[in-house]
Amino acid sequence: MSPSRIDRHRVVVALAAAVTVVAAFLVSSAVLEDDSVAPLGVSSRLQSLDGVSPTAPEHAAHPQLALVSAMVPWSTLEPTDGTFDWAPMDANVADARARGYLLIMRVMAGRVAPVWLEDEGAQTLDVLGTDPNAADFCDRITVPVPWDPVLRTRYEQLMTEVGRWLRAPDGAGGANGDHVAIVPVAMPTLLGTEMTLSYGPDVICPPGTDGAGTNLASQNRASWDAAAPEQERRDRLERAWRDAIDIHMATLPATTASSIAYGHLFDDGQAAALRIAQSEVAASPDRLWSMYTNLQPKVRPDGSLGAWREVCPRCHGVLEAALEAGGPVGFQVASTGRNDSLEKLRAAVDQALVAYPVGFLEVQPAAIDRYEAYLLSGADAVQSRISGPDGSSP
Repeated sequence: MSPSRIDRHRVVVALAAAVTVVAAFLVSSAVLEDDSVAPLGVSSRLQSLDGVSPTAPEHAAHPQLALVSAMVPWSTLEPTDGTFDWAPMDANVADARARGYLLIMRVMAGRVAPVWLEDEGAQTLDVLGTDPNAADFCDRITVPVPWDPVLRTRYEQLMTEVGRWLRAPDGAGGANGDHVAIVPVAMPTLLGTEMTLSYGPDVICPPGTDGAGTNLASQNRASWDAAAPEQERRDRLERAWRDAIDIHMATLPATTASSIAYGHLFDDGQAAALRIAQSEVAASPDRLWSMYTNLQPKVRPDGSLGAWREVCPRCHGVLEAALEAGGPVGFQVASTGRNDSLEKLRAAVDQALVAYPVGFLEVQPAAIDRYEAYLLSGADAVQSRISGPDGSSP
């Protein structure tokens, strides 16, 4: 073959290869488009540590809500080993079915895990409450050690029962799971369904609390030091999160998603969160939502408001990794103490909606009450911007 013919041959081969790559990209893009997880909308995030949150009153007060997030303490759902009380969740499903909204079912472990776990041999740890907004801040709480093997076994049994209930008939020709959008991953938690596990702020506990007069962070660090050295407990905790995700994927119906609310593990700078976003989401992109629970604007020194990514650049990196892995993302807005005005809430949410394909937004009931027009009922409400004016994908 002459040099000119060789050159022409190389050009033809290169063009064919390029066409193949473009075609493959278009096919894969079409598949991603077809398989993408539909956006859900705005959810009111209810709170209850001593019983399952009833969702009917909240939705009746705000009928535009696409979702209501019910707190389901494990100790209430399974008060004795192997005995489950499904009546409150049955009532929530009946209302959701009748009124046309979906549920987020937040099964809480950590500080509201059942006391019988310890009787079954689960290792527990006494720490001081780390959430300044909670009633048990600086008070002593007993929690299962997040990587305890008994906890893992019992959590798997719990999720197996949750999966069985989700598959059970809803009384109207469908299944309970038709009305439950997400079951957050919660096994290795301390306070809620968030991944964050910290020693607490570096403050002196106030009078009247169990930790009065002691440094909260130092006291809790000493308790965790007794359980395992810091790097070892970080490694074990990351493994526990991966185990919990695997449990959800194995036991829950494929039509019911799970979510992981990322955070730092003992001040690891979001390192474990990034690894989990890259690997676990890639393994189950259509079943594992990624989220953060601290959506707020950056209040700059000059008083101007910046994007959430300025508040936590590493958190932004974790969500970018989850999106690159093909998974959907959502947010919970930070406390009303941080988003203490419509200006701040709007700055945080509006910028997030531009920066990410936000599929759901969880908001505290007080903020729903205060900013209903902006969130739900206004002409350009967040609800319609996420899920479309008629509740469908935009």
